[in-house]
Amino acid sequence: RQVVHEVRRYERARGKSRSTYWVYHELVFRDFFRFSALTWGTSLFKLQGPYGVTGLAWRRDQELFEKWKAGKTGFPFVDAGMRELAATGYISHLHRQCCAAFLVRDLQLDWRMGAEHFEGTLLDHTPDANWGNWAYRILQRPQLVDAGCPVTAHVTTVEVIAWPVVHDACLRHILAWLPELRPLPRDLAREPWRLESSPDRRVRIKPFKDSPLWFCSVNRVNWQEYEHWMSGWAWTVGPASGS
Repeated sequence: RQVVHEVRRYERARGKSRSTYWVYHELVFRDFFRFSALTWGTSLFKLQGPYGVTGLAWRRDQELFEKWKAGKTGFPFVDAGMRELAATGYISHLHRQCCAAFLVRDLQLDWRMGAEHFEGTLLDHTPDANWGNWAYRILQRPQLVDAGCPVTAHVTTVEVIAWPVVHDACLRHILAWLPELRPLPRDLAREPWRLESSPDRRVRIKPFKDSPLWFCSVNRVNWQEYEHWMSGWAWTVGPASGS
């Protein structure tokens, strides 16, 4: 109530904004998870989750899991988040979602392994928020599984590629936690796998609003902004010359 009171006082003095909206939004989600946890009960901690997700082939590959925890997956945005978590006990909400989605949808590891790791490392952990976010936002819904998600032919967590461009365009955060990438040009530091590939052809990129590859609904809610940020040109790649 104190937070809501201060936000309303700010809005009366300076007007409403998207920033004040997001304070209300996150407070609503906090209460949503608290009440939902009471309804979901122990299903919140089971493999199928509160929505009864089936048909996924979960792995418990400990080597992959250790690389994810240590920030050594090879995907800089994920690795920066996991290294920050290990060092400080904290990462931003956006970063938590991206690292979690990568574990579930690309590494295809048992989602509860990630939730347990967050529980043991986050200084601000609460069971309802942590397990609720993993089960509600990260674990695929049954209709996505029926539609063939996750895809295995390529990275399915699109935010792993898109969000560094949008939220860390100058790579200040990534390079702070991944000093080994600092000697590289910025584009290569953001996508170091391009060191082992060559440009093939230039293609027009225009992601669409309802793609099942978006794990985060905020991309749909704020589509007018995201469509502009994420549309443009990109290169397909092939094996590096001489390889």
